[in-house]
Amino acid sequence: MLQLVMMFFQKHGCFVQTCHVQSNDVVIFSIWDLCFSPDGSRLVVAAGNRVHVYESAVGNLLQSLKGHKDTVYCVAYAKDGKRFASGSADKSVIIWSDSYEGLLRYS
Repeated sequence: MLQLVMMFFQKHGCFVQTCHVQSNDVVIFSIWDLCFSPDGSRLVVAAGNRVHVYESAVGNLLQSLKGHKDTVYCVAYAKDGKRFASGSADKSVIIWSDSYEGLLRYS
């Protein structure tokens, strides 16, 4: 799967979209938030109803996490880099481990 991240900078902000291209099908999701891990090795992206984790040095998709039932609007890393959280329009927050397991779900 070819993955592209396109950024469109405007005078007063930034509009970001991610486009996943597979065969002749194109699916476009708006990116609502993104966050680097404290050591800068991973990039966590809130796009659609998933959380995507990328290797920041080369841009490889490490994992696409399912767990939310609606649009994911925010992501944030813990200071120690061992966990990160995602918040969604489904009124839930999921705490994820560094091995991409959903540890806790708050509704």
